[in-house]
Amino acid sequence: MKTWFFTVFALFISQSVFAIPDEGVERRTLRFLFIDETPGAYFYEAEDGFRKISSTPYAISQSVPITSSDKLKIYKEAPIWDPQTKQHKRFRIATVSSPADQLDALVLITPRQWDLKSQYTPDYLVKYINSDDSTFPEGTVRVINLGHEQIAASMGGAPVVLDPGANEIIQPNTDQRNRLFSRVAVKDDEQWRLIFDNITVVRPQDRMTGICVYSPSGLAYRYLEQELEELGQPGAGHYWLYYSESAD
Repeated sequence: MKTWFFTVFALFISQSVFAIPDEGVERRTLRFLFIDETPGAYFYEAEDGFRKISSTPYAISQSVPITSSDKLKIYKEAPIWDPQTKQHKRFRIATVSSPADQLDALVLITPRQWDLKSQYTPDYLVKYINSDDSTFPEGTVRVINLGHEQIAASMGGAPVVLDPGANEIIQPNTDQRNRLFSRVAVKDDEQWRLIFDNITVVRPQDRMTGICVYSPSGLAYRYLEQELEELGQPGAGHYWLYYSESAD
């Protein structure tokens, strides 16, 4: 009996000790935005198979947990049927990992060259934007300009002008119910054109990110072929994407 008890106790201690992850491994999170003109969903490869990140391009994903030692292989699902696997084909487009100095990041993945005639571009560029609490605190709005022109963003107060490629943290001016008028305009030919005008809620524990993107196809992937034939190809333009996350 003593021998059995000691064996079980030793096994419990061994499992408790060796189940502890490496001291250098940290839990982190990534969000993804695929700036891509071709239709298709995006996945990452896990031990138990593929897990979907986003169903379409130009959609900001939910948080994906990751450790400091993980390397995620990212795949794009193409509208090409594979008769052997009886699934749509998936192409590996990138490998991402958490930057050493960032516990939380927004990952931008985009083809290096636009080619609307070609269905798939194997060469994708990966860029990380730091989302740590130290650089992006609660109760603020982060504005990122990925467009081709200047934008002006107002979060309940005076507008802030951002050049292409710039990003800025704004302290929103909310009312007693944490509401504000959020407005975004793009400068076209020396004139400002409003692309977003809505009431937004930003609570003290929230962090909101707004991203201006430019689509040369006018987000044509959203339309069916029949719609494009009847209505014609949409024109190129800027679009406003945003998401909120809370410490709750």
